[in-house]
Amino acid sequence: VGKTFVGFHYLAWQLNTGRLDREYVVVVHGWVQPSLRLIDARILHVHAQGGKESQVAEHGKPAQTRLTTVGHYTLLGHPEEQLSMVVIQIRTGRRHQIRAHLAHVGHPAVTDGKYMARE
Repeated sequence: VGKTFVGFHYLAWQLNTGRLDREYVVVVHGWVQPSLRLIDARILHVHAQGGKESQVAEHGKPAQTRLTTVGHYTLLGHPEEQLSMVVIQIRTGRRHQIRAHLAHVGHPAVTDGKYMARE
């Protein structure tokens, strides 16, 4: 966040021109293969009942998410519960892009009830 008017607009310019890198560390379900480096899938924002969701759809807006897998884990006493830690960089800024892309490739974020498969 810019502390001055000039600082704010300079940061906004960096963000809008792709000069500002944004990285997120996310723990996801399953073991993400290190070969999965890019998710390039269009995202459509849908005003669904009970909330707003985004989903991968052919007629959505272009979106790219880069992934780097940094580790694989299991919960102590629950070896069937596999988790991965990934570093995410978004090339575009679609609403719920990270959540929608991770769910699309079968690795929803841990504790993300909105984008996890219903059981």
